Amino acid sequence: MDLKDIRKEIDGIDAELVKLFEQRMALAHEVAQYKRENNLPVIDAARESEVLQRAESTIQDENLKPFARHFFENIMALSRQYQQTLLPQADSARGGGTPSPKFEGGRSVAFLGPEGSFSHEAFLLAFGKDAQPMPLMSFEDIVQRVAAGLCGRGLLPVENSLTGGIFAAADLLTAGNLHIIGETVLPVRHCLLGFPGAVPSDIRTVLSHPQPLEQCRQYLRRRGWESKACASTTGAAQEVAQKRDITLAAIASEAAGRIYGLDVLEYNIQDNPANFTRFIVASVAAEEIPGANKISAIFVVEHRPGTLYGVLRAFADRYVNILNLVSRPVPGSPWQYCFHMDFEGSLKDESVIAALKEAGENCRSILILGNYKKWEGA
Repeated sequence: MDLKDIRKEIDGIDAELVKLFEQRMALAHEVAQYKRENNLPVIDAARESEVLQRAESTIQDENLKPFARHFFENIMALSRQYQQTLLPQADSARGGGTPSPKFEGGRSVAFLGPEGSFSHEAFLLAFGKDAQPMPLMSFEDIVQRVAAGLCGRGLLPVENSLTGGIFAAADLLTAGNLHIIGETVLPVRHCLLGFPGAVPSDIRTVLSHPQPLEQCRQYLRRRGWESKACASTTGAAQEVAQKRDITLAAIASEAAGRIYGLDVLEYNIQDNPANFTRFIVASVAAEEIPGANKISAIFVVEHRPGTLYGVLRAFADRYVNILNLVSRPVPGSPWQYCFHMDFEGSLKDESVIAALKEAGENCRSILILGNYKKWEGA
């Protein structure tokens, strides 16, 4: 067959895959409804392990087994995300069950405040009500407080599923010599908040933090509203409340609306329903985390051809799965770049040890930010 015929066959297979994907996600919808009715968590580790083992055992080509596993891991990750959109975090605010905290309470935790922000929601999701909240006004303040030992933990948003990396937060980790000890993922549900009595047709200008404005960009464009950036979503809600202007609205959480006495004009206005923000939990000291299966590191490669390829090959040859790779400028060194990488594994795994050793032959330095447990759902 020539290339045109091969691609025609691929297109036919892709069409069948799309149909099967839609059928699978429809069943995931039914699973989510069952879990809601029976108060079950989204993640089912035993079930996922069973699916992966079955996939690997039925693949006849041995060389394809690791790729088949990765394929099904991605499918199940999408299924979890879809189920999260059907089991919104807002249920707890409306009388539903409260998720169990992921990290121990009894500590002070710094996050981007104030109360009612999405970072505050992530704080409650990760630590529960036993931890002491320390809302601060900037990422720099969070890093400085944790680095100085003035609070036990810092909670920083580092990535959004729609808009990508939140580099202002990620870059500060190295500046403060902090260590990542965990992560949590918050389903983001943006609301359009207005002064009591306002209706959507009254709105002319919408206020919010730049991230939510970007995540709702198509929604705002369709309505022809002007957007204005604020320091935080709660600051936007506060400004709408103070100005008492029915032509102003804020994009923020439902909780922020309750705090500042605003009406929710529309729920879930984000352009994509699969809107999640990943937060890392930072500590001033490295900690050994039981069951750690994810590593974050920064690689500064040698400035010669092929070094980045050498780093990536070191991981690929040992089937170490790279989850994320982003290039960032090296502070104080114009036109020099480092690479932030997240990959699966433990620093005790022989494959990871060997991959890091070989990668080091192509690097000026490798900084391990943390070895922690990968987020796996509610």
